[in-house]
Amino acid sequence: MLGLLLAGLFVLRWASAQPVRPSQPVHPSQPLRPTHPEDADPEPAGAEDDGGVTVVALAAPDASVATGRGVQVTAAELLERVRDAPLALQRSYAADAGALRALTDRLVADRLLVAEARRRGLESDPVVRAALERALLSRLRATVFNPAAGDASGIRAEDIQRFYNAHPERFRVLERRRVRIIFVRTRAEANSVLRLLRMRRRGRPVHEFRALAERYNATPALRASGGELREVTRESPLDPALRAELFRLPTEGTPPPPRVVAGRWEGVQGFFLARFVSRRAGIDRSLAESSEWIRQRLLLERRVAVEAAEAARLEREANVVRAPLERILRVEVTPGADGGR
Repeated sequence: MLGLLLAGLFVLRWASAQPVRPSQPVHPSQPLRPTHPEDADPEPAGAEDDGGVTVVALAAPDASVATGRGVQVTAAELLERVRDAPLALQRSYAADAGALRALTDRLVADRLLVAEARRRGLESDPVVRAALERALLSRLRATVFNPAAGDASGIRAEDIQRFYNAHPERFRVLERRRVRIIFVRTRAEANSVLRLLRMRRRGRPVHEFRALAERYNATPALRASGGELREVTRESPLDPALRAELFRLPTEGTPPPPRVVAGRWEGVQGFFLARFVSRRAGIDRSLAESSEWIRQRLLLERRVAVEAAEAARLEREANVVRAPLERILRVEVTPGADGGR
């Protein structure tokens, strides 16, 4: 009987009309089909395009598909689940009535299990209540705050230009290098370390640069980090001679023989040896390349501003009074295996 009822409620057939994304509101006579190839499930190699899937509603939305004590699944609920399914699954519903029956069985089982969870009092469980709060906030944003903020079409070209000009660091990023250095106080020490770095056995270095950095660096911090410096740019506040040496080092091929460079570290005169590790290429994105990202960022900022204004209004109306946090709790960092660094 259930199979006959489902067959009477829905007729699924193949169609080759204009594609429509499943997540969009779709007229019952319109085909369901992804607009982008990546939205579709992978097809076997050489498979032909068999078209989309059309869902035709034959019953009223509130018609019952399955009913029981405290349980009901409506035609509208089943219709929504079919429309939201991936294209490959929609095709299985069209070709196999058993697949559609299995979907209905799943809806009935879920509804029964939810009712059982309520009977057991799980609605009051803190995890459930927290999840409900998150869902309510998400729905409030989607139905109230986001529409109030408008859509992306309200972002003007001059707004985009202003954001681009005000945040050059987001669109014009300097090359960043990760390097290792050895800093010693005297040239004699530097030459001694240099000899160790040049030592070879069967064509391979006898000493690793990092091991020597951990042993010979003049400051505890450099010894502890193995001489590693991250995110070094051509504008980093380093000794100019050291900075020039770090960007002289090639990023590809066999590293050149190390050399001694005179310079200062933390105000102390000394000598450096440097080794390139890795790099992140610089970025120079034009306004045209960045305009869509900026548009979406500005839209997000507007939505956040609408939500913040509403939260402030509600707080004023509720006469919220806050207690001093220092009387409520204390948060401390406890040193661990890494010494709390």
